[in-house]
Amino acid sequence: MAKKPKDVEHFNYNEQVRLLKDKGPKRLYFIWGPEDYLSDLFVGEIKNVCLPNGEDDFSYRKISERDFTPQLLQEAIDSVPFLSERTFVEIRSLDLNRIDEATVEKTVKILKDIPDYCTVVFTEPESFEADKRKKIYKKLAPMWCECYVTAQQGEKLVKWIIRRFDAAGKRIDLNAVQRLITLSGDLMNK
Repeated sequence: MAKKPKDVEHFNYNEQVRLLKDKGPKRLYFIWGPEDYLSDLFVGEIKNVCLPNGEDDFSYRKISERDFTPQLLQEAIDSVPFLSERTFVEIRSLDLNRIDEATVEKTVKILKDIPDYCTVVFTEPESFEADKRKKIYKKLAPMWCECYVTAQQGEKLVKWIIRRFDAAGKRIDLNAVQRLITLSGDLMNK
């Protein structure tokens, strides 16, 4: 399992969702870490706040690593919301460590000018390790909300497991929950 970076605080899923709903979405997010289940859930929460009526071809754009270009990012950000108050741009699995210098400069320039009605989310796979020495991180760090999504600890994980069993119409006692965590680990994605 990857070590938690020193400059990133522990991810509190419930607190982040509360802030999102209370204060609204930020313009730029960088979501990464070993807990891809919570990462996907949080991206879904951001999308639901940005697009409460669901996604459509006008207000929701998803860009994969294979398709990413600064021009495509610019077009997605410049898309004016239609039948929605916001646009939501999701960039999945773009390895920010491997972007060439010219692409970094263009991307940073684009991301410095995200309109008020747009939210851009970069989501990395669980195996990704951010190299904070790279220029792109240094330039974007002051602009984005970084979420290093880690395993939930202690009581939060226990309550989550109990809720999952309840949702399935089953019951589980505390000793069984603790044994399950011991055997399977504290990541929700495995």
